[in-house]
Amino acid sequence: MKGCQINKIGPINSIQDLGRKGFVEYGVPESGPMDLFAHQSANHLLKNKPTASSLELTLCGANLEFDKTTHMVLTGAPTELFINDSQKEIYKVHQIQAGDRVKINAPQTGQYLYLGIKGGFLTESILGSRSFFKGITSNFFLSKGMVLPYRAYNKPLQSKHAHISSHPSYLNQNTLKVYPGPESKGIDPEVWDDLMSMEFSVGKQQNRMGIQLNETLNISLPEILSAPCYPGTVQLTPSGKLIVLMRDAQVTGGYPRLFQLTSKAISILCQKRTDEKIRFKEVSGQATIPI
Repeated sequence: MKGCQINKIGPINSIQDLGRKGFVEYGVPESGPMDLFAHQSANHLLKNKPTASSLELTLCGANLEFDKTTHMVLTGAPTELFINDSQKEIYKVHQIQAGDRVKINAPQTGQYLYLGIKGGFLTESILGSRSFFKGITSNFFLSKGMVLPYRAYNKPLQSKHAHISSHPSYLNQNTLKVYPGPESKGIDPEVWDDLMSMEFSVGKQQNRMGIQLNETLNISLPEILSAPCYPGTVQLTPSGKLIVLMRDAQVTGGYPRLFQLTSKAISILCQKRTDEKIRFKEVSGQATIPI
């Protein structure tokens, strides 16, 4: 087998790391984990390098079999984890022996789960990243029968007093902190205040490229010349809908950019299911490009 064999998995799952840096000018999105906090938590608990990759599961579980000793941890949305039919805690490191079978149930709430192992999964690295992306990596999604390579790790991990809750508070938050976008200057201050007090709901049209919100705004702004946009950029479409760009989104766009989400806000939003509610909250300071 020579790795972690996938015996059962859903249709929209991938390997992700911190993404591709420095290729935006060539039209290559950075990609990376939808829930950056959960991905980073897995690497932190495993004492991995920040660049180590994890398995990103979307609205589904998986059945896996390992052929070498390692350590693993499952983070993200609340779910049930089993190793050889014995239930285990998420957000806690577990030792894996050769031949161990891991079963992950679909998340109870939220959308994204992250399976991290010591040293990360060693799938192909293209342009400095293992993040799956159509047209760049050989695989766009994971599928049954695939084998994910990794290095055996036999040493015990030193215990430490740091602890991450198995139900991190951000999973229950619905306030998204945002910076004003470049085209927000064209909005009347009273309309802007209304936007900050308005409740929005997550639409059915959502994936790794973007999430559309259900509400239609009575705001008209002219389209712009193609301009840079990033994960977390909130665009206003001509129909009045808001689209929040996510990790695999295009790097330029012609729709007005109303907001820019903080990195934490992206993690909050991506875990929301259809029709769940969110609000925007303006924060002071200068927007930074999310990881």
